[in-house]
Amino acid sequence: MVNLKDVLQESKTAELEFPGYKGFKVKIGLISRQLANKIRKDCTVTRMSDRYSSMEETLDENKFAEKFTNAAIKGWEGLTGEYVKDLLPVDDDAVKDEDEIPYTHDNAVILIKNSTAFEAWVNEVAFKLKYFRGEQSK
Repeated sequence: MVNLKDVLQESKTAELEFPGYKGFKVKIGLISRQLANKIRKDCTVTRMSDRYSSMEETLDENKFAEKFTNAAIKGWEGLTGEYVKDLLPVDDDAVKDEDEIPYTHDNAVILIKNSTAFEAWVNEVAFKLKYFRGEQSK
């Protein structure tokens, strides 16, 4: 007999290639329901509404991007200047196609905040357990 509390894993990661960008592999962390709720709660600000004179909750978008990125993106390899030019509005003269863009938390947050395609893909992958089974998961 198996007790679920004995086999439940706190975290899982998977290394997946970003679709259409050969060699750009991203280490993604699974975001469980519990973790998603914690991130959302941590980033919700309650304040008095000037319009309605009542309390209202709003999401601190910058704080959410930081915390979501920290939970969802654990690293990457193979992000090049060529790919960045396709994903972000960058100064083309300052970025060469062959430049390697290293993983840093700041770089990941910038990519999440400014690339609709990357952010949508991370959201698709980070919440679905099927991506964390098999060879790509740890």
